[in-house]
Amino acid sequence: MDKTREFSLVGMLMIVAVGIVCEFIDGTAGMGYGVTSATLLIGVVGVYPALASASVHTAEIFTTLAAGVSHTTFKNVDKKMLLPLTVFGVIGGSIGAYILVNLPSKNIFIVVSVVLICMGFLILLKFLSKKEIAIKTQSKLKLSIIGFLAALTDAIGGGGWGPVGTTTLVLNGSDPRKTIGTIDTAEFFVTIAIAITFFLTLKSVMWSIVIPLTLGGVIAAPLAAYFCSKINRKYLGISVGIVVIATMSYKLLKVLL
Repeated sequence: MDKTREFSLVGMLMIVAVGIVCEFIDGTAGMGYGVTSATLLIGVVGVYPALASASVHTAEIFTTLAAGVSHTTFKNVDKKMLLPLTVFGVIGGSIGAYILVNLPSKNIFIVVSVVLICMGFLILLKFLSKKEIAIKTQSKLKLSIIGFLAALTDAIGGGGWGPVGTTTLVLNGSDPRKTIGTIDTAEFFVTIAIAITFFLTLKSVMWSIVIPLTLGGVIAAPLAAYFCSKINRKYLGISVGIVVIATMSYKLLKVLL
């Protein structure tokens, strides 16, 4: 396949649709943009895998900014959680990107994927039960550790900020709505840190993919944030469990096969 080919108007509209679908999933469940957009670009649109990955990372800079602004507007962000997640997420993401360039990461990602799938099932069991779920405040130390590990995993495995961050916080009793909004907002800064580290060795970016992908994400971000602010906490928690199981199972099979 030609890695530098341009797209027709229909192809561009398909990429915009991919951006809309993926950002809506990410904005309402706190995860899934990277893996779902890359999958649809490769499987539906026919984009070369390496080009799809580079384009997704570039587009995420703009879509995470739109998501952060939208979640802040609809009051889905916990400012006390935001700072430690962001600061240590930037550190973890930069280190993870360096590790990915210099060390093999397949075994690390397999272990992380299995753990996250198990956590996804725990979230489902937790929110499917009839027992009322108590909301807990997380310590700055715990938030810092989660932010660091989530970003580290994201950079090494090509995805993980949402699955690790959202899943761990929800399991520890954080409000799903506030967790999703805060994770999505902090992701903007983490994405920039990871992208800068990767861009030092990146030769080119195909803007005919990045621009429509970004446009779709920007269109969907306010709608996703609005739905996140209105959906019942229990159903939001269940959706988080389903998305993390589905996305991490797919990525695990992709690594193993």
